[in-house]
Amino acid sequence: MTQDEIMSLLADALDDAQKRLDVQEKCIEMLVDQIEDMSHQMTGVLEEARTARLHYAEQRKRLGLTVDVTGGSLIGGGFGLAGNEVK
Repeated sequence: MTQDEIMSLLADALDDAQKRLDVQEKCIEMLVDQIEDMSHQMTGVLEEARTARLHYAEQRKRLGLTVDVTGGSLIGGGFGLAGNEVK
């Protein structure tokens, strides 16, 4: 093999590596965009859940029932922490 042939093979290998990196970069960019979109959707869902929780607490208050207004974890499924009720 001549030096020119070796240089040509190396140049082709570098071009191939660059193309692979470009594809990987594009895939990562698409994944980040998807994660950001999902994050915005989750924020909207959590806001809706908070609103529903407040509405639920208001309804219970109007009915004279014990209401937990501590805020608790929506993801954990609770409406608040035990022991912090108001009537």
